[in-house]
Amino acid sequence: MLKLFVSSIYSDLLQKSNLILYAGFLNAMFLLNSISNYSILIISLDILLAGLSILFLGNRKNRDGLTDYLSLLKKNSHKLLILMIFLVVIPAATLLYSANPLYGFQKVAHLLVSFFPMLFFSGYGFLNFSHKTLISVIKISISFGMLFSILAIITTPFDPGSIYSFSFNRWSHVISGRYFTVLLVLAIWYILHSDNDSRSNIFYATFIVLGGYVLYQTTFRAGIVWVSLFVPIISVYHLSIQKARRTQILRLIIPLLVLITVIIVFPINSDVKMNRLDALARLEDFNNIREHSIETRLMGYESALSMLSENLFSGVGFGGFKSYYSNEVNETISYLHNLFLEIFAELGVIYGLIFCCFMFLTGVKLIKFKEAGPLLLFLTLLWLSQLSKNISSNAALYVLIFWTFIKMKNPVFLKNRA
Repeated sequence: MLKLFVSSIYSDLLQKSNLILYAGFLNAMFLLNSISNYSILIISLDILLAGLSILFLGNRKNRDGLTDYLSLLKKNSHKLLILMIFLVVIPAATLLYSANPLYGFQKVAHLLVSFFPMLFFSGYGFLNFSHKTLISVIKISISFGMLFSILAIITTPFDPGSIYSFSFNRWSHVISGRYFTVLLVLAIWYILHSDNDSRSNIFYATFIVLGGYVLYQTTFRAGIVWVSLFVPIISVYHLSIQKARRTQILRLIIPLLVLITVIIVFPINSDVKMNRLDALARLEDFNNIREHSIETRLMGYESALSMLSENLFSGVGFGGFKSYYSNEVNETISYLHNLFLEIFAELGVIYGLIFCCFMFLTGVKLIKFKEAGPLLLFLTLLWLSQLSKNISSNAALYVLIFWTFIKMKNPVFLKNRA
């Protein structure tokens, strides 16, 4: 009897450690892909992470599920081939006429060694994990976010005034902001779906306060605006469409009130950061923005439209924006911070329109899912892609699009799972 009891505990611990490792790999892949410094070090880390994740899936505990998963991939090998051609081969072919082929090659390499491992690794969970297990993975991811939140609150590592200086005491406000935005959206969504589980409600509420405050500290404006828009929309949705009880909405309102109080009591103590946030209020008056990053992005958008008009069908080639913009404006910006404009400018109108069709069809398919979680995640990633990072740094968005089009045994996040 004692042996059976010990064996049961040991098995439970192994399962939990397995999920922690799985969630850890996913989080690491998301964060590493968000780095737009395509140095040999970053690409080497991508390859190392990919190798470790494959070893993890190949161990004895995951081998049974891996067999079924590989069978699924084999059946959909033609779709993988199309994806490879669309995301890698075509952009790589444009390097032949790109204004900056070296930087374009770095983007291709980063996308190749970060996107496909993320695609392979995430698909294993979507196929083999039950809905309950996937929720556990999300909770573990939020737990990682909570640890990062505590560390960030203690060390205050965000300094947008020194964007290109990275160290333990200087975190990227963009990468951190994207990470916390995604986790906050998931926490807000699931606090409204945790039934009467008080432990889950407290867990999500705690992260909403901690993660929300850190997002505010990053001054990552794309994330702050999205979360600010997302909260009232999701509240109205639950009250009007899902006929949610007021107690469910209170689960969200209470931590939000606490978060607002914390922000008022402990405001940002930096002129640079406050100027970044104040610039949001001045967006309606372009002549009065006086904020360098917004001004340069607006100029970048104008340059992208100029590139498209001059190279309508071919684009300027993968990585070409960097050289084109520096020659035109005499200032170096590596990417546009807008996925659609970058695709149209570098890869041409035909490629851009096909990409837009995939985005639209993905949204249509996700609307038909029984749970809105995947759609909200898709909209969040899509929003962030329009205001931060570039083509190669949005692998999570492409992964979600791909698995939306694959018919799997257990569709993503559906409530009718075992």
